[in-house]
Amino acid sequence: MDKVSLRVAGGMSLSQALKAMEKDGISEARRLRSMLLQAEVLGTPVSTVLAALSQEADDEERHEMEQRFNALPVKLSVVTVLFLLPPVLIVAIVPHLLIFLKSRW
Repeated sequence: MDKVSLRVAGGMSLSQALKAMEKDGISEARRLRSMLLQAEVLGTPVSTVLAALSQEADDEERHEMEQRFNALPVKLSVVTVLFLLPPVLIVAIVPHLLIFLKSRW
């Protein structure tokens, strides 16, 4: 956005500055540009459009974070089975196994 503001301050239109930002590989710039153009054509306040886009971005980020948190129990169970369960079983079973082997049954 700093590049966009510098381009606008340099005399480039906002639409062209956002198009250049889109060419730089930022995919969200296309949506921002189209929403701002639509707001300009329809006469919708820019602050309302930006607030809606901000809320949408926050919701998307929250959704991605929830997906990562939902995947966490599976990862933790794999770690538990691979690294924690074997030592616990060894500590719990080996003493009894040694006593059984020494008992000459």
